[in-house]
Amino acid sequence: MSESLLTLRESKSSPVGTRFQAICAMGDVATKTAKTGASYYEVVLADATDDFKARVFGDSPAKPVLVTLKAGTVVRISAYVGDFNGRPDLKLENLAPLTDAERADPAIMGRPDPGVAA
Repeated sequence: MSESLLTLRESKSSPVGTRFQAICAMGDVATKTAKTGASYYEVVLADATDDFKARVFGDSPAKPVLVTLKAGTVVRISAYVGDFNGRPDLKLENLAPLTDAERADPAIMGRPDPGVAA
């Protein structure tokens, strides 16, 4: 079964464990250091409805793609809804820049504009 294409607001109101895809614009990528001393990347992903900070560690399948992209790139993300202290916590699994075919598809691009947080 394929993952539903949701807005970030829709995903945050989905049950924990829900897997989804979303079309988002990337913000700047920052390198951070965890309490353990391990480094990771943090990126804000946004659509017209909401945004979230994604953390990408060295073993993530998203890392090789993330480090090649620039702020403002429109991407399709695969993620799931987790829980942190009783609040929805979106967990990025993978991302890819939109293809030309996806950019031309009104079913995808007709969704709320990525990159314009409400």
